[in-house]
Amino acid sequence: MLTRAAGQFLMALDSSVMNVSIAKVAEDVGTTVSGIQGAIVALVAGTAACDRCITECDASSCRRRIREDVGSPTR
Repeated sequence: MLTRAAGQFLMALDSSVMNVSIAKVAEDVGTTVSGIQGAIVALVAGTAACDRCITECDASSCRRRIREDVGSPTR
């Protein structure tokens, strides 16, 4: 849980830093500001989707372990 929280904090920090320096980055890579903004949005959305999947898998495995420990029937 702490690792995931630290990762989310770093993503928020990274997207904030990118938004501050977006004009310079766009100039350096030879693209538009809207192109860089699109890349940032895609990165953040992709990370959020992966985090959601990881959370669901963690919850599923936790439920399975609890059922095994308690001895209740599986679904």
